[in-house]
Amino acid sequence: MRIKSIISMIILLKIVIFGIITNCVQCEHSNVNNIESLDYSSRRRQFSRAVSSKNNEDPATLFEKLPAVARLVTAIAIINGFSDGSIPADPVIAEFFNVDTAILQQLEKFNKASVDKFVESLNSAAIDSNEDTLKVEQAMINIHEVKMAWKKIGSLSNIPAKSTLDPLSTIASWDLSVLKSFDLISTLHLIDSESPSVLDLKKKLETLTSAVKKLPTPKKMKPFIDLLKKWTPFDQFADIVGLHLGYSSILSYPLTNSKFDSNANAVNNITAVEKSSIILMKDVAVAPFSPANRSFTAGFANGFSDIEKLTSDSKDRWLHSLLEPSVPLSGVKTLTNFGSELRKLDDKWRPVTTENHYHTMKKMSALQNHLEKTMTSKKIKATVDRIKDNCGTGDAEDGLTRKIREGVDNAALLLKTLKAIEFISNTLTNNVVNDFKKLSSNSNSSEIQKIGTMLRSFTRSLKLIEDLQQHLQDRVKGALELKFFHDTKIPSLIAHFNCLKNRPDDTEKIASTVRSIRILRKLKADSSYINNFNEMSSVLSGSSQFIVSLRKTVEEYKKDNSSEVIILKKLNALKDLSKPFGDAIGALVSIKKASSGSELGTFVTNGEYTQEMVPRLGTAELKTQFEKYWGDFEATKQQVDMFRADARYWEKSISIEKNSKLSAYGQMFKDLADFKSIDLELENRLEATEGFNDNKLNPEITQLVAEFRDSLMKLSKLDLDFSRYKSALNIMPDVLKSVDGGFKGKRIALPVIGGGNVSTTTEFAIVVDTNSTLVCTVTVLIIGSILGIIAFLWCWRDQNCIYHKLRRRYAKPTYNMQTAREPEPNTPKPAASHSDPEPRDLWREENNLHSIP
Repeated sequence: MRIKSIISMIILLKIVIFGIITNCVQCEHSNVNNIESLDYSSRRRQFSRAVSSKNNEDPATLFEKLPAVARLVTAIAIINGFSDGSIPADPVIAEFFNVDTAILQQLEKFNKASVDKFVESLNSAAIDSNEDTLKVEQAMINIHEVKMAWKKIGSLSNIPAKSTLDPLSTIASWDLSVLKSFDLISTLHLIDSESPSVLDLKKKLETLTSAVKKLPTPKKMKPFIDLLKKWTPFDQFADIVGLHLGYSSILSYPLTNSKFDSNANAVNNITAVEKSSIILMKDVAVAPFSPANRSFTAGFANGFSDIEKLTSDSKDRWLHSLLEPSVPLSGVKTLTNFGSELRKLDDKWRPVTTENHYHTMKKMSALQNHLEKTMTSKKIKATVDRIKDNCGTGDAEDGLTRKIREGVDNAALLLKTLKAIEFISNTLTNNVVNDFKKLSSNSNSSEIQKIGTMLRSFTRSLKLIEDLQQHLQDRVKGALELKFFHDTKIPSLIAHFNCLKNRPDDTEKIASTVRSIRILRKLKADSSYINNFNEMSSVLSGSSQFIVSLRKTVEEYKKDNSSEVIILKKLNALKDLSKPFGDAIGALVSIKKASSGSELGTFVTNGEYTQEMVPRLGTAELKTQFEKYWGDFEATKQQVDMFRADARYWEKSISIEKNSKLSAYGQMFKDLADFKSIDLELENRLEATEGFNDNKLNPEITQLVAEFRDSLMKLSKLDLDFSRYKSALNIMPDVLKSVDGGFKGKRIALPVIGGGNVSTTTEFAIVVDTNSTLVCTVTVLIIGSILGIIAFLWCWRDQNCIYHKLRRRYAKPTYNMQTAREPEPNTPKPAASHSDPEPRDLWREENNLHSIP
């Protein structure tokens, strides 16, 4: 019986120990599992509107204080890195000014005299702008572009038969006006209101669904979509035919334009300059308008100006309450010495980092690239003559080119619109419509917001359908012009293109020569370009001394043995957290700036007006340029609209109690990971609106385009490529725990998912969440108490338990209890009882080895 009790006790102990270990492991990982189990939409994250509470932190406070945490983390990382030499000076300096590290080395070699000679030769070059000269220039560029484009296509085959286009006439009879009854704008305003009327919303959604049911079904549209897709590849051929028309007439006559000759010779006589010098000047000028990629300085979202905030950050009570650092943070203020030196260089460079300098240096850089591949007018003539003699001019006329272009453009528009109808129909499935019907006053905000997100995705599609229905018959008629791909002149054109493609002539140098002429013409049209260039060269020639001073300042950190700096080494665990944490904070700062400022709205408004007015008031050449580079502005508008809506919903969803730990902020960051980037198409749209400052143009269009370009440049200073922060935002729940632990000097290496702007592995400090620790502790105490009770009961029943042995030996009985084994009270005790027991007898007794009488 005794042996069975012992075995049972051992088994019970094993079960209890296993339970304790399992519970502690679950406590450690409970927060991570809770985060991973959250429900996400398959396409977009839905944010539930937070319940307003006095106990919640004000989001405005979070937007102010969390970047301060990032500043502290990065400052500590940089100071410790400077101190032990693991972080060199140049990469940090380069990141603060958003240039490559090699640029700092080029500053020391910058040759101002050589650059000055270069700009003098530019200024002295005479460039003619006669209309006939411009035509010849365009023809020379077109020859090269046709050759390269045809090489890319290879051939023109599998042209669908004319008869395949006949069914398109059916589309002209479709009624697409049914969608007029649905007002998207008012519906979105209703959804975005503080307390949207569900009844009104259901009526609007019912209007939409009933209208969509009247549109052609996806099944009905499929044959037309498949047909139009077959003609899609011929869009490039239409471009080539249009380019060919631009030079065919030039090839028909000898190239005897003396003004073109003088222009070509002028660019060939420009004094050469080291390419590295121009690259240096360009990189400094464009730095403020380019996305930043930071490895060491990620926590300084606003650049080096954030360093000036470190002193107040280190004293902030809210931050101290949040972080509970194990050491004083006052040592971070020593980085202000480095910041002061950075400020001196910034003061030097700031006057030459304006929009005017940006445009000047972009042109200068492009000019330098083309000047490396120029050709004299004599060689250009010889090359063009060889092409004409061997390949002819190709048989084409303006009418054929226009009809092919018209057919391709209208077919593409029809295809886009049919796909738009298909997209809306496929999105409004029966399940979605049923969800609309189920809406009630009890529906939560996330359900309504989800509908808003879906409707915003219809914006561009509804615009396409609205525009097409107004001119449906004309578009269908225009698409039927694709039949001209079977014109008898097409084979002659193809033969010419094939010959040109196989010619060894260096048409690239011809094109580079002409592009050099064009860029120089644009530069000379800007009266400030010489001044901009000279200012830039003067500023850079005197900048190397500032770099030397910055490097010396960094070296001083290695010698700094002050207690406040040395004590920061105890927080060295934060060093590897600076980048992932800083990247996520950078995304937060960018999103908040973009959503709260007026820049996006101004950009959209100016863009819409520009898109409307340029075709009406611009010259033919400017219209062509605009159409070539402008892109799909409706798509950009939709990106902006979706972003602003997501930002509003996200901010309303933030619900974090006051005095929470840093780890409580993880979800608000993870929600940002699904924000979509906004593609401004900066370079293309600057190119599209180049040249509208001509005094000959209508002042209205000149002012309008100038305002658009200004709003575009302002937006370029914001980092709107949120996708590159996705991985950093997704791991923020873990990173925040690690930062919290890092301020207490704890760290552990954890793997990080690669991608975006975050490295593939990072050292993380980690600390167990307070709530998890409490749960684990209480559980262990309960199990321990139960175990103690069981042990006591087991011991109470067993007379051989140590408790009973000690009681029998030391306890003094208050009364006599006779048993069959005890002697009578008057019976004399054996003599041995008057002496202490032998040690051997005690050992036998303790081990239950005494003899049974």
